[in-house]
Amino acid sequence: MHRGDSFVRPQDTIAEAIQHYLGDECNCVPVVDDRNKPLGVLTIYRVIAALRDGVSVHAPVDGVYARDIQSVNQEVGFDAVRDLPLERLLVLDDTGKLVGVLSKIELISRIFEAFDLTAQELKILLMTVPLGIIALDDNGVITEINNAAEAILGIEANAAYGMDVGVLFRGALESGDVLHGMGPQTMTVRGVRCVAQARAILRDGVPHGTVMVLQDISELDALSRELDSVNTLLAELDVIVGTLPDPLWVLDEGGGEVYVNERAREQFPGLERLRSGQGCVGELERRLSDLVRGVLDGTLAESFSRVLTEDDGREVIVKYSPVRDVRQRAVRHVFHLQDVTEMNRLRRESARHREELQALRGERSEKDGIVYRSRSMAEVMAQVRKVALVESTVLVLGDSGVGKGEVARRIHSYGPRADRPFMALNCGAIPESLLESELFGYERGAFTGAERGGKVGLLEVANHGCLFLDEIGEMPLALQVKLLRFLQESEIMRVGGSRPIKLDVRIISATNKNLHELVERGQFRKDLFYRLNVVPIHIPPLRERVEDILPLAHHFLKRVNAKYGRAKRLCPETCNLLERYAWPGNVRELINVIERITIMSDDDVLAPSTLPAYFNYPGGQEEVCRTQSDCLRTALENVEQSMIRCALKKHGGIRPASRALGISHPTLLRKMHRYGIAVQE
Repeated sequence: MHRGDSFVRPQDTIAEAIQHYLGDECNCVPVVDDRNKPLGVLTIYRVIAALRDGVSVHAPVDGVYARDIQSVNQEVGFDAVRDLPLERLLVLDDTGKLVGVLSKIELISRIFEAFDLTAQELKILLMTVPLGIIALDDNGVITEINNAAEAILGIEANAAYGMDVGVLFRGALESGDVLHGMGPQTMTVRGVRCVAQARAILRDGVPHGTVMVLQDISELDALSRELDSVNTLLAELDVIVGTLPDPLWVLDEGGGEVYVNERAREQFPGLERLRSGQGCVGELERRLSDLVRGVLDGTLAESFSRVLTEDDGREVIVKYSPVRDVRQRAVRHVFHLQDVTEMNRLRRESARHREELQALRGERSEKDGIVYRSRSMAEVMAQVRKVALVESTVLVLGDSGVGKGEVARRIHSYGPRADRPFMALNCGAIPESLLESELFGYERGAFTGAERGGKVGLLEVANHGCLFLDEIGEMPLALQVKLLRFLQESEIMRVGGSRPIKLDVRIISATNKNLHELVERGQFRKDLFYRLNVVPIHIPPLRERVEDILPLAHHFLKRVNAKYGRAKRLCPETCNLLERYAWPGNVRELINVIERITIMSDDDVLAPSTLPAYFNYPGGQEEVCRTQSDCLRTALENVEQSMIRCALKKHGGIRPASRALGISHPTLLRKMHRYGIAVQE
């Protein structure tokens, strides 16, 4: 409407009304009484008609204005005035005073403005809606297409305008299918998978064009396939979780039960009562309830593991893990319950059986491998059994051939690494140039002649097991440094390698040399000696444990007989010679002698004549090379007798005398008998 304070009274002149027309740029002016109540409207058309009829411009408007005008309240809507046949309406407030004038021309103008605004809004909506929209005329020609449709069909609007819809959807749709409406249809248009449907625009029941709607479902298809995959994974997960051997209990953020597998229901029937709030059925459920409460109220916010026990000895491990969303809120609470009562019982029983097995294995090893009767070897084997149960580095000492390798194997077989590798390396049998690569391995192309793919060293092969380094005193100084580094850091570097390799290997070393003297002469590193000499085990030579000679001889004879299908046996004279011999080669020499005489003898009884000639000389092979004069032998025997008599007189007994002389008690008895020295305890 036209608002303003312009109005005239019945007594005002036509000239004054014309001034209002010119000032307000309007074609009518309201006529009011002295209380500003509307009386009518003076239009410019009535003024022109009055002037044409000869009425003066100075005449009052009382006889000119129109009195048949209608009025409306300013609060009424458009529907109340749009159908009024009058050209103008007076607009009043609630008190009946004039507010303005509403003309039909102004109403039409505002309607067109509203239409333009609505058209612009619809245009914007059409272009921004994510669905493709195509408008067609009565002939199926495209009159409008939005941005989404352009993107789906891969065509620009300028090229689509005026195009027949059948041409645009060639091969997928015909224009006749669209004009009268079409239900949803899935199709592929220009390589795009989409759904299309159409609705006819009706006016009084008559079609006036068609609107098509397109939706690109390429992503929906991909999402559908992904959803199918997710559903499959969920089904698989449900089967996997359902078949887990351990109970699983999942709660939501409020403590409601989300999932519980069958194993949990079987092993923990109290969970159902705990969840339903019916109370606890035992100490286990009560403590589990405390844990759940702590998780829900935030007291126990992180993952944890607890061991719950009952009075009857039942033990349950409860492991908790939260499932967090992108904002790190715990939306699921997963409790993994594991009844370890039976497992712990079996573990204890297994440990006991393992100890028994190790003891039996040790007894069998002694019977099948290490045969002894002497107290000195019994002490050695006692040390072996003790050191086998720990991880300390062991240094086995003794003359060549005493069985240092066998002792090292027993240390390995009695210990917890018995089922792991046991590797042996003789440091004196391999050239210095190859020893490093044998021990530490090498990478591909480390040196000329190296294997194409490199080689794994014995340390890596023995990982989690034991490595026996025999003749450690023969190891070069340069290599001793690398071995020391491994003992300190538990890692090696291959020859030609660039990355350290972490290993877990127990080292057992052996030597027949005096490492103290080698250290003093600078031929062996002092720090390496201390690293190796954590637990030294000294194996006495065979000449100091004469009581072991015959048991060993019979043991090896039995083994050789089985090997070659013989039935040989030792005669008493041969046994005496074996006991009298000094055995500089120790057990290794004894094995070789037994095998030699078994093979070379034609008789079932191994007589003294089957033994090598040097067995008739106490000095052995070395004495054969000397002259046959007994002067040196007699002198040695005299010195030996004198030392024995002095030791017996000084210490007053055979046992302290044997310790002072550095020989065993049976050896001293045998020598006293040989020299005719009386036995006096």
